[in-house]
Amino acid sequence: MPSDKPIIPVILAGGSGTRLWPLSIKQKPKQFLNLADKELSLFQQTLLRAQNISGSYPPIIVTHHRYRFLVAEQVVQLNVKARILLEPCSRGTAPAITLAAYEALTLADNPWLLVLPSDHYLKSTDSFDTAVSKVIKDNRAESVLVTLGVEPTSAEPGFGYINCAGKAEGGTGLLPVTGFTEKPAKPQAERYLQAGGYYWNSGINLYKAGVFLDEVQHLCPAVYDACRNAYQKLESDLDFLRVPIADYQESPVLSVDKGILEKSSRLMMAKLDAGWSDIGSWKANWEIAHKDNGQNVCLGNIQHVDCLNSLLRSDSRQIAVLGLKNIIVVDTADITLIADKSRSQDVSLFTDFVQGGTDTERVLRPWGSRNVLYSAHGYQVNQLTVKQGQKITLHMHRQRSEHWIILNGSAHVNCETDEYFLEKGNSIVIPAGCSHSLENCGNAQLEVLEMQIGDYLGDDDTIRQ
Repeated sequence: MPSDKPIIPVILAGGSGTRLWPLSIKQKPKQFLNLADKELSLFQQTLLRAQNISGSYPPIIVTHHRYRFLVAEQVVQLNVKARILLEPCSRGTAPAITLAAYEALTLADNPWLLVLPSDHYLKSTDSFDTAVSKVIKDNRAESVLVTLGVEPTSAEPGFGYINCAGKAEGGTGLLPVTGFTEKPAKPQAERYLQAGGYYWNSGINLYKAGVFLDEVQHLCPAVYDACRNAYQKLESDLDFLRVPIADYQESPVLSVDKGILEKSSRLMMAKLDAGWSDIGSWKANWEIAHKDNGQNVCLGNIQHVDCLNSLLRSDSRQIAVLGLKNIIVVDTADITLIADKSRSQDVSLFTDFVQGGTDTERVLRPWGSRNVLYSAHGYQVNQLTVKQGQKITLHMHRQRSEHWIILNGSAHVNCETDEYFLEKGNSIVIPAGCSHSLENCGNAQLEVLEMQIGDYLGDDDTIRQ
């Protein structure tokens, strides 16, 4: 649905959601996961929707710098173009969108911004395109902030609610907003459902970049000033755009809903009827996925007998479930969650405990990934995965040695002036202070078991050469 009016999607991909724990964790939150029975991650689905609307304008992706390689990898998988804007620290959605607005103004003359959370699901792309098109064609939208609302089908206490009471009958155009309520208690949500005129807040916004920046300057000048100062020092770094932390962290931490939309006198709502879900719980995941005759969602290596209305997922091991109803079973390499489906909103109660207790942590790098298998005082065991044709470039460590064992593939290692070609089962010791590199020179992924030994093992002991 490319429009003759410039539309630049802004995809917010920096959140670290915990409601789909233990699959969604800080290192890889839910927007980067393939959920339900979908082949693409939520982020990738959002990116394709954005590309369908924007035409020749690349979407602007705003994410935390810790997710930069996750984002870049999933963009490359789709073979699309995007501008990846990195936040050096988390300040909330209001500063993130403000940065994106400045970037959008360099691409087009006062374009429309279509702000999209990257962790939501839409069943109908056509209905979404239609809703956006209606807003763009409404002349009133040129000077206001528009948020898309979803007519509620149940009293969900986990959602935000937009109040258009008394204004919603009849037309399908823009509706004045009279209030917001964030995550009301169940009885209050039930009253909203009975009263009518209340809509779920989809988190999808649409407005002109200049109009949005005017409202930020008026309603929250501290955000406006910090983001303006940070953007003026924008730098390119490989495929990324970076702003300095010293300026950006001067912005208060603020959501766009609380800081801008709820305070604005220029806010209106348009209806969205596209099968929206924020997939904010395992129950919501169950609702959108394909089900068997017993209304079970089975993902992975699952065997079940006499089970009903359940979500059963395993990413590795075989799971056997017998005679259970309305349950959630999610099995990962580190932990297994078993919960009553009606309590799936409460799994975040466990996240502080488990994030501190797990032994594994996968970190993406341009050349592949590093998985921390075990860490203790004085040593750490990692599994390195180097993609075909990729290389860990020349570097050294002053305070640690490294022992490499080739688990799979072929490696070309440089260590000072010496050169080695290693195959599966070979090993090498890299002494502290020795310049070295590691290259995948084979036709398959290179898997390396790495043991680091030293008094200090921090990443800032890596000296690039």
